[in-house]
Amino acid sequence: MTRRAAVLGMAALAVGALALTLWRAQQPIAVELAHPQVEPERWVAYAHRVKARPPRQDAVARQVLDAYIAANRAELTAAAAKTDPLDDPTARKAAQALQEAQLRFDQAWGAAELVQLGRWQGLYLVEHVERALAQAQRVGQPLAAWVVANPQDSAARAAGDVAGGLLAHLDGAGFIRDGALDPTRLPLLQAVFMHHWIGPVRRLRPLEAHLWADEVEWLMRWRLEFHRQGRLAERLAAADALRTVARYPADLNAGVLLYQAGRFREALERFERSDARRAPAYRRAARAELR
Repeated sequence: MTRRAAVLGMAALAVGALALTLWRAQQPIAVELAHPQVEPERWVAYAHRVKARPPRQDAVARQVLDAYIAANRAELTAAAAKTDPLDDPTARKAAQALQEAQLRFDQAWGAAELVQLGRWQGLYLVEHVERALAQAQRVGQPLAAWVVANPQDSAARAAGDVAGGLLAHLDGAGFIRDGALDPTRLPLLQAVFMHHWIGPVRRLRPLEAHLWADEVEWLMRWRLEFHRQGRLAERLAAADALRTVARYPADLNAGVLLYQAGRFREALERFERSDARRAPAYRRAARAELR
């Protein structure tokens, strides 16, 4: 090959590379939320920490658990009848009984012990839901429908008793993938469960002050990444709360929410703050919308 031919060949390659770069830059970009995995060792350490401190097992604790099971069963019954639990007298009565039982426990043992009792129920939820989900998948039924339709089945009863109305939301909330609980999102599921557990008395007792930092972070992650029915302001607040978490792309995900809401200038500002790998492409997408 002559020197001239070699130079021409290199020039052609350079032109081709430039053309490819320009073509890629013109292609539509899917501006999507990032879902970074919680480090598995953090979840293992969390579970060990919970199990190192057994929950109260006296009569007052049993009253809370019995009331919790009754409330969950009433929720499922209302859901099967396509009735909002808030409009169902039995479900409302059961919810009131649960609130009263939790308040008695709080008075007897304190808020920290009530939260710890909930942590154990969250770990049980994972175990029981996995068993029930496997059986529901075998017969091709949605999890909540299978649980309601099989009240005599021990797996269905256990899952319904510990999860209640949460069963119907597990799939759409990002916890089920390929027919099984996504093991990478168990920390987020635990955090959502804890939020659900303290719900009956949240406005009456400062239970959130007794949540661990991991639980708060994981709840914020779920709210930002998966709570699609949540208000935009709440999801953006979750992003702001996550900005102090190392290596979490809080600004990138906040920008995605703003971009999807059509607020492109605000989205660009968030993308410009982010050092995530996707940020440059998302900046280009936002700028394109502003032209």
